Amino acid sequence: MFNSYDPMKLVKEIYKVNKKVSVQTEKPYEEDLSEQVEEIEPVLNKEKSSNKHKKKPKRKLKRKIFAFLFIVLIICCTAIFIAYREICAMPFERDDYLADTHVFVKATYNTKYHVAKINLTIDEVIEKWQVTFSDGSISEIKLICETDDETVKKEFSFKNIPLVEGETINTSTSLDNISLNDFVLIKELLSGKVQMSYPPLINLDSIEREKLKKYYESGSWLMGLMWANALMGGY
Repeated sequence: MFNSYDPMKLVKEIYKVNKKVSVQTEKPYEEDLSEQVEEIEPVLNKEKSSNKHKKKPKRKLKRKIFAFLFIVLIICCTAIFIAYREICAMPFERDDYLADTHVFVKATYNTKYHVAKINLTIDEVIEKWQVTFSDGSISEIKLICETDDETVKKEFSFKNIPLVEGETINTSTSLDNISLNDFVLIKELLSGKVQMSYPPLINLDSIEREKLKKYYESGSWLMGLMWANALMGGY
């Protein structure tokens, strides 16, 4: 009798055995992967949280730097404004000669009360004849000023100037409600083209003044006055 041998039966049994082995081996592998994922997740979470903590200090640092730069900018602007204000409010002085007489002009500004003051000194020593014939004062002296570019022209008047024998002429005038820009303009005017209007009694030309002195001392001026009054019917 022949033994009934089925080769496919053997193959099927081997396949079943291999399948069982593969199923058994795959389960531990999946378990290992899940365990590794569980171990990695906390680490990733820690890294994320640490990154968040790192970002916050950086933002705070940027804000501090911005605030510091803003404060520095304000301080610089304030310093520049104060420096500009002080430069504009600085006094002005001018030494010059009109005819052959030395003249000194000084302008100052009060930033608190917004008042400008101009001082005028004429180095002409007053003599007795000038005091006698002026009754000790003259009514007005004018400084006629014009900027160098000839765009602005202005007069500064000095009223009721006393004449004291043996002393030079010193007078001043004040300008109220003057802004800082106005004072800058005043300094530009005083530093530009300056002329002076004054009574003949204090002529700044020493030669002409000496002629005038002889004229007054000789009494000719009195004879001329009497003659003028006679023509007008005064005598």
